[in-house]
Amino acid sequence: MKRFFQGERTNALFTSLSIALILLVSGWTSLKGAVDWMVFGLALATVLLIPPVARKDPQMMVPWPMAALAALPFVAGVIADPGLFTEMAAYVTAAAMAIIVVVELDAFTPVNMNRGFAITFVVATTMTVAGLWEVLRWFWDLTFDTGFVESNDDLMWQLIAATSVGVVAGIGFDRYLERLPGMDRLPDELETEDAENQFEETGDAVSSVLSKFGFATEDERRLTRLLQGVLVAIALIGLLTLNVDVVVSAGIGIAATALPSLFERNYDFQIDPALTLWIAVAVVFHALGTLWLYQTLWGWHNIAHATTGSLVAGIGYTVLRTIEAHTASVSFPPKFTAVFVVIFVFAVGVGWEILEFTLDQVTVALTGEEMLLTQHGLQDTMSDLVANTVGALVVAVAATVYRVRSGT
Repeated sequence: MKRFFQGERTNALFTSLSIALILLVSGWTSLKGAVDWMVFGLALATVLLIPPVARKDPQMMVPWPMAALAALPFVAGVIADPGLFTEMAAYVTAAAMAIIVVVELDAFTPVNMNRGFAITFVVATTMTVAGLWEVLRWFWDLTFDTGFVESNDDLMWQLIAATSVGVVAGIGFDRYLERLPGMDRLPDELETEDAENQFEETGDAVSSVLSKFGFATEDERRLTRLLQGVLVAIALIGLLTLNVDVVVSAGIGIAATALPSLFERNYDFQIDPALTLWIAVAVVFHALGTLWLYQTLWGWHNIAHATTGSLVAGIGYTVLRTIEAHTASVSFPPKFTAVFVVIFVFAVGVGWEILEFTLDQVTVALTGEEMLLTQHGLQDTMSDLVANTVGALVVAVAATVYRVRSGT
């Protein structure tokens, strides 16, 4: 994507004007006390200033239409009265910022992307920026007793809007890249042996950690079968007590732990026992929480989500490395892989919260009663997102260290 940066004086002038406008409006928002918008504006200006500062060339600017696409909704959001338009303006700005980051990464770093991955990155980054912005505003509310995030319903509709904007921005960016030569999509199919090799490498990394605690491969298999038995017992308790949540949670867990055997039997796809154990631990934590620990043991909810976040991060890391191994047009250095894993998990967490919210809304529509089956308020949703991120950070750091030391 270096073709975007031509070093033209006119382009640099118009982009510089956009940056100056963003900084001016950011300073004005600080005087108004809108700290969230000020931080957002400074982050946007920083992203736009990275190329000229890094290359020490004031003309090395992103194309001015990209800068304007980010600056105009930001200014409109700051000026407008608080409401849906303001929030949508913020999400359009976040999507534009994600596109600029994609272009800068591909042009000035060892990261190479093709169309398929670039679009995925734009959508995931938009969802992450929106979710992170809401989390930071929630923390600000807790610290200074403000009211940026009014309720869980308000939060969820914001995340739904942000996700919709991200998808639309991704589709638009895809149509634009389609016109550029050399910007191919990911291949239609990934070779089974490439995916299997990467899963094996990831499993070996997990097994090496477990071996330090005295766990051999057969021990991993035994512990997995024990946890599957625990899930069956939890499901039976749910049936006896007529608790649908417990039955569904345990049922999903049983199905998840059975998938590796299904792949092995039907597709000749071997999954390391350590990864199967990882899956089993994550789903058992959630099943036990649904049974009684969520209500009786403080912090169990966060532990369960951190474990799930680590599992999703592990899967995301494995898929990313498989794509890289199979596709000549992409390459991801270790540090970028770590950052993307965290972005991926956060985006998946946002998507999961939207799914839970949707299930609750459908339940209300069908029963006519206010029921909280999957989400239990604003603090529950925010703590889920934070815990998921903690789990992702642990895996991202560990995977980066392992990759650097192994030289892969």
